[in-house]
Amino acid sequence: MTTPRTYTAAAIAGVPLDLYILFGAAATSGSFAMPNPADGYRVQNVDFTTYAVKQIVNGAVVGSPITTGLTVYDTLQTGGLWGATGGNAHFQVPASWMVMAGGIPMTVQLTLTLTDGSLCPCIVNITVGPALF
Repeated sequence: MTTPRTYTAAAIAGVPLDLYILFGAAATSGSFAMPNPADGYRVQNVDFTTYAVKQIVNGAVVGSPITTGLTVYDTLQTGGLWGATGGNAHFQVPASWMVMAGGIPMTVQLTLTLTDGSLCPCIVNITVGPALF
């Protein structure tokens, strides 16, 4: 399994959260190096067969994994919401997952199953807070 890339985010309770992330693996079909060469190469659509997105609260998986809604781009997306280093994947965390859990952070784990059978995970630790109107 590839070492997971880990991100931190903050979200508003009851509002979907767009994640803009970068998947990389040691061996891929392309030769597009990650910003940090130690992270391998950027994953493209031909490099994975399936994916699953899990919600984890207090160490336990909540509900069933989602297997739709993740978009992986074959080209590096840059600028705007993608940030300085860019990314290659987008997923919108459902509003129903954005529940305040007494200050307990929620984790979203996105895992690609690569064509060689290995796993390529990405972890996003999310703190959910109230809307400040």
